[in-house]
Amino acid sequence: MALLVLALLLPACGEEPPPPLRPVFDELIENIRAKDYGAVYDVLSVDVKGNCDRKATEWRARIASVEEDEKEAKYFAGVTKSWGVTLEELAGMSGRDFFIRGTEVNASPQLVALTKAEVLGKPIVEGQRGKIRVRTPLRRELTIFFVLEHGAWRLVLP
Repeated sequence: MALLVLALLLPACGEEPPPPLRPVFDELIENIRAKDYGAVYDVLSVDVKGNCDRKATEWRARIASVEEDEKEAKYFAGVTKSWGVTLEELAGMSGRDFFIRGTEVNASPQLVALTKAEVLGKPIVEGQRGKIRVRTPLRRELTIFFVLEHGAWRLVLP
């Protein structure tokens, strides 16, 4: 019996507790306020970064068809104008570039509201997942989700 208890306790001895979540959230908010979307990108989860890469790849494929597709040509003419880039620059964007430029141009009201949000209670950490509840100036309550990846908290976006 003693060996069984010892066997169950040993794996837990080597595990480090996750780092505090609140400082990561606070730094995220400061980076949003400073419009440092490169730093915001750096805190995104692997899955979210993968989504950015997939979207950039999807846009490259769509851009390749603009000469044959008038609808796509009009769409990307609008994107290049609003983003202040050429079609060639847009086609060459990485997932990181796509996230940064897209956020600069289209910073969502939710993202901006986060910079003035009130944190409700303490962060909740459940294993590899963490969350922070906030109330925006418009009294809307939101939950900001994080995941622990390689010992660091990463932001999970819907």
